[in-house]
Amino acid sequence: MTSPLLELGHLEIRGAAGAVVSDVGFTVEAGGIVCVVGESGCGKSLSALAVLDLLPPGLRVTGGALRFDGRDVLAGDARKRLRGREVGMIFQEPATALNPVYTIGFQVGEMLRGLSRTARRDRVAALLHRVGLPPAAAASYPHQLSGGMKQRAMIAMALAGEPRLLLCDEPTTALDPTVGAQILAQLRTLAEDGLGVVLITHDFHAVSRMRGKIVVMYAGMVVEQGPVPAVLGTPAHPYTAALLATLPKKGQRPGSIPGQVPAPGMRPPGCPFFNRCARVLPRCEAEPPPWRDAGERHEYRCHLSDIGGST
Repeated sequence: MTSPLLELGHLEIRGAAGAVVSDVGFTVEAGGIVCVVGESGCGKSLSALAVLDLLPPGLRVTGGALRFDGRDVLAGDARKRLRGREVGMIFQEPATALNPVYTIGFQVGEMLRGLSRTARRDRVAALLHRVGLPPAAAASYPHQLSGGMKQRAMIAMALAGEPRLLLCDEPTTALDPTVGAQILAQLRTLAEDGLGVVLITHDFHAVSRMRGKIVVMYAGMVVEQGPVPAVLGTPAHPYTAALLATLPKKGQRPGSIPGQVPAPGMRPPGCPFFNRCARVLPRCEAEPPPWRDAGERHEYRCHLSDIGGST
């Protein structure tokens, strides 16, 4: 049986205030897409940064397992060695991720140092073409490109090392809807070419354009996961349902979720969503919720035993 390309098992990340990510687990297959969704502060980006050992100062992985292509990469410098050659990263703000004093061609070509000047130039042109940019963009500086072109340049940089997995942190946040849709289409094409893709987002409209699996995170925990159509069509966890209710719908006023995500060190021993949940039970604050099967590889972590709300 083939191992998943990436496997996170019971991952825990801690800082001075306590655990910021707890018991996070999901897998990514080669050619598969996993969309990680949730509000800001839910641990989505930190979980991805942990894969490449890029956590901010003061945070560290303190438990769980992290495997790439079946091999343990949690210890030592194994995660650093994944950068570029095995795993590429696309950050959410291309305007700040790109160096303003170097051309796009130079920055894309930094991963191609073993090639001759001519071979490098040809490879940069091919990478730019692959992401929908003209070869002439190689001579441009970041300030000369639109937001969508900058993001495409970031994708080209991430692909330069020929990685097998792409981590995409809010890649459409600063883009208008039309350009954002083009970037998502580009990511789908890359997955069809065999890359594993992790899309971190808070935008369910973006998720609805993707295939594959959805992982819903809240307060540093995974609370629901399953195929995109199943989770969007029949959300099982009250948090997922509440998030979907906030989306604008024709003729309806969008809903809202009262309160905010609890800070590390302030999370209850039970379900962290209990004080914002419209269907809270007496046991929710004190008892950790169990995982439940919603069918067809769709599962959720809740004291409600079915989507209809029984206990």
